[in-house]
Amino acid sequence: MIGERVIAYTISSNSAKMIKSGLAEISSGGVRDIVTKQLVELAKPAVKNMTGDILSPLSLVSGAVNNVQSAKVQKSVNQINKKIDLSLDKLDQVQMAVEALPNLSSLGWLNCTLNIVNCGISLAGFAMVSNSLNKIEKRLDSIEYKIDQETKKKVRDDFYKYSYYIISDVEKLKSDELNESILFDVSDRLCEISTFLGGKISDFEEEKLDSSLACDILFPLGSAFAKELKAFSALYYYEKGEISPVYNLSFKVLQRMADQHFASTFKKRLLTDFTELSFEDKYLVYNSTMLTTETQIGELIHSENVIQKLGKNEYLHLEDYLQNKVMEEDYQEVGDHICIIV
Repeated sequence: MIGERVIAYTISSNSAKMIKSGLAEISSGGVRDIVTKQLVELAKPAVKNMTGDILSPLSLVSGAVNNVQSAKVQKSVNQINKKIDLSLDKLDQVQMAVEALPNLSSLGWLNCTLNIVNCGISLAGFAMVSNSLNKIEKRLDSIEYKIDQETKKKVRDDFYKYSYYIISDVEKLKSDELNESILFDVSDRLCEISTFLGGKISDFEEEKLDSSLACDILFPLGSAFAKELKAFSALYYYEKGEISPVYNLSFKVLQRMADQHFASTFKKRLLTDFTELSFEDKYLVYNSTMLTTETQIGELIHSENVIQKLGKNEYLHLEDYLQNKVMEEDYQEVGDHICIIV
């Protein structure tokens, strides 16, 4: 429990009924049809407050982007004159609105970032992260940025390298043969990626980096980095009984992408440099981007609390743990969802 909030996971009541009747199961990050294995819905990390509401982990972030109001978002989700809150559906609503934008091709980085943040509760869904990073790599090859070719090549090569680090590190972390050497190697790489991201954040804030290029590398890579950090910190905790020293360093880098200085710079660059977007679309892109940034920070805080409550085996087989809770009806019903308290 954090103050008056309880850490949990949630799925819809309909999905819970499907699971109990043998029509579905929780696997690979979500509820899947027992025969076709098609995804029915993602299982989501959640927070239950004392009034009984189920909220997104964004509610754990101090200074969260609350009450974002955009006509484009509202129209897309049929919520005219209603402010978007911290509900579990917020990220899904924003993704729907972004996918409806007419200039989506120039916003590939945002769509990829949303896919990474919304890829599921376990490493089983990490293939989506890898696919999204591969799409960004192709963008870096095909788009002409307002920088010299030498600088573009250097940034592109760095992105390739750190994308590879993240993907290969996660494969190591998924291994049944996890050992001290792997934890040491992954820790070193997390430090290196933190330094790279921190440097590019500074370049962006000081207007030393083309806006489009900055968005293409910072947000997708930062989101994938957050997923790796989440997995690493959990496994490190179970091996060592403490939070990794590299966790705080990496977490602070991600926090920089949500602080007021970065947000103000991003808003200004978005307004002046993305001329193909209407003002309304720029407003949607700004709010959507900051939402994904703070959501991944919230999910890290959520994970910090989960690993201190669940045993190693339960955490590493989280889908099985949640499946058993549903089958045993060890959950609370809240509206049209069930809430599995950790």
